[in-house]
Amino acid sequence: MTSLGAGFAVYEDEQSRLEAIAGLRHWDLDVSTTVLVRTFSADQTWTDPLVGARYSRALNDRWSVTAIGNIGGFGYGSELQWEALAQAN
Repeated sequence: MTSLGAGFAVYEDEQSRLEAIAGLRHWDLDVSTTVLVRTFSADQTWTDPLVGARYSRALNDRWSVTAIGNIGGFGYGSELQWEALAQAN
């Protein structure tokens, strides 16, 4: 999986920043498994559009938190895919 996106700040002050995100996520799936003596495999490639947001907030001089979420697919590459991530920095 490879993602490419761009963000645009829609709100910013001294401690926080909110960004709107748009981009693409490319998937290249090549998997196989063997059960007893029989092997099953799948090979698929697709690209999904995605939209999302990223929010960052400084807690003090050393620490900050960031939350990122996006959703994509919309029936174009896949039906629906999403991602959510929270970080403490």
